[in-house]
Amino acid sequence: MPNLFGIDIAAQVAAAFSGQLVPGTITRTAYGSRTPGSLTAGGAQTTTTVTFEGIKDGVAKKYRDEDTTIRVGDVAILMLAGSFSTAGFIPQNDDQVTIEGDTYKIMRTLERDPAAATYLVLGRK
Repeated sequence: MPNLFGIDIAAQVAAAFSGQLVPGTITRTAYGSRTPGSLTAGGAQTTTTVTFEGIKDGVAKKYRDEDTTIRVGDVAILMLAGSFSTAGFIPQNDDQVTIEGDTYKIMRTLERDPAAATYLVLGRK
């Protein structure tokens, strides 16, 4: 995470909001190569799970006006980067986010602030 002005802003933001937001989980599955001699067995999978604090909301009008790929039912998920259980983790497209009992696929990042303290992603069921 960038340190602007010698201050870890992501940690400061996470500390200020600690316990005030909703817990969530990000799951990333990486697929490896197939096993030689057993091509139909599929590739090896590695799953990474990261917890965070954040909030889920409707997608703001400014994004709906700019992006015609946003669908009814899509949500915006704000994540505090300083609350990620794995330091330096960056959410990516196709990660699965579980928050408030629902699981969403990250379609894209809508915003990331300059200090990388928060990520706002578009989630879809």
